[in-house]
Amino acid sequence: MGRASDPKERKEEERYDASRRAAARMMTKLGLKLEQLDRWIEDPPDGETFITELRFKMGGGWDGGILAIVKTDGGEGKRIGFHVGDTLADALVGMVNRLENGSIKWKEDTGYGGNETK
Repeated sequence: MGRASDPKERKEEERYDASRRAAARMMTKLGLKLEQLDRWIEDPPDGETFITELRFKMGGGWDGGILAIVKTDGGEGKRIGFHVGDTLADALVGMVNRLENGSIKWKEDTGYGGNETK
């Protein structure tokens, strides 16, 4: 696309270009986080705690964001952890970051409402 001669059209093109660059950065970031998640799934850092479930819930009582829920099974038994993001991308990136840096607060996964038998 050539440069427009009209200042209004030029400004639109600049906004479009900036938007495309921002989208490309976000896709790169998401791709890298998905690679990290794949590595964790295939080869957990501790060698024994495997991710068994990762899902997202929208619009609940957690400030209207997206809730990421991760479940693991391994050396410390079945556990569940949570992370909230403003967008799906934020929820995914934040969850992977917390898995990687160990900042997730794990709870024993007793099933919905704590009624699951072990």
